Order: sequence, then structure tokens, then C-alpha cells
Amino acid sequence: MNILIADDHKLYSLGLKSILKTSTSIICNSIDYCSNGKQVLAKLNGDKKYDLLITDLNMPELDGHKLIEILHARFPKLKIIVISMYFSHKLIEKLKRYNVCGYLPKGIDESEITLYLNQILNGKKIFKVTNSQNSIITNSDLKLNATDGFIDSFEKKINLTEREQEIARLMISDFGNVEISKKLFLTVETIKSHRKNIYSKTGVNNVLNLYKLFNKG
Repeated sequence: MNILIADDHKLYSLGLKSILKTSTSIICNSIDYCSNGKQVLAKLNGDKKYDLLITDLNMPELDGHKLIEILHARFPKLKIIVISMYFSHKLIEKLKRYNVCGYLPKGIDESEITLYLNQILNGKKIFKVTNSQNSIITNSDLKLNATDGFIDSFEKKINLTEREQEIARLMISDFGNVEISKKLFLTVETIKSHRKNIYSKTGVNNVLNLYKLFNKG
């Protein structure tokens, strides 16, 4: 089995690689490393075949959130496991919709990582979240609350619906309401409503700050 790790924190990736290499229960031929989604796509489009991708979500250039959408269409047989500090009901439901095999929070210990990875590789889908019960949630009716505390730029982006993200990207590409409405076959009033929601959810009040939010590494 060839494994690809995607995380912009190299020390974390090296630590995860060491855990996988020393595990007696996970047999892998090779483990390679990428620091962002664009590098992942370059690796997957190369000659080497990968069986498993372990990815973070918040990465520069192309984050794991968008990467997973692309991989779902281009590499449907690739097993994907997310290990991240971010979780919310909306996020987990989206990961499941794109056939992600599992979600594990950063901070779990080595024994848990190998335990859950083995179960996932054997066909079980596991979405483990750190909550008051510290439980493993595997059912299709997963219900989660967003994390408390500060909301950073990545969380603000993933809080937008797919349509809102699409409109936000057109906004920062200098398209006006009329142009966006024609491009998406929506009314101008609908675009205005989406624009208002985008600003409200992200906490920004102009296109320049929205651009900074979407292009923040």
C-alpha cells in the first residue's frame, strides 16, 4: 500500500509517518508527503499509484476541503482519511457525501491512530470527534455542533454553502451582481441576498477583505 500524507505542518507529517512505519498492523510500501492540495494533485497525476490519502483540511494554495471535492470526481477509488483540528456538523456531512472514509481529530494518541486507521482500511467508516463523551460517531445521522471559541479564516470559509463559496469567488474575481446573476442564471436580487449572507457569515464588509480571507495561507 502506498500512502500520501498532506499537511502543511511538516513535523506533524513526519511524526505520523513514523507511527505508520513502526506499526506492525499497517503494512505500507511507501509514504510520501505534500504540504498542500496542489502538490497532492501533482503526485496523484504522476506515475505512482496511491491507495490512501491522509489529509489535513487547512492548507495553503489548495485546502483539503476543496481538494476532496476534486478527488471525488477524479480519483473515486482513492481512500481518503481526514485528520484535522476542525469539525462541524456541516463539514462532517460534506466529507461523508464525498465518500471520505473517516475523520480523526488531531491530538489523539498513537494507539488510537493505528487502531482507527486499521478499522477504516478494513472497510469501516469512522468519524471520531472530541466531544463531552469523547465518543466515536459512525451513524449516518451524525449531529455535531461547531467548535466553541474563535473562528479563523478557514472555518469562516467552510461555513459558507457551496453556492455562497461560488459567488464569493466570482466577487473576488471582480464580477458585479449583474454579471454573476447572468453567469449563474439567478436573479440580481438573489445574488444580493447571497452577498449579504456571505458578508454576515465571514464577518467581512468588502470585496478586498473577502479576497484576503479566501487567499489567506
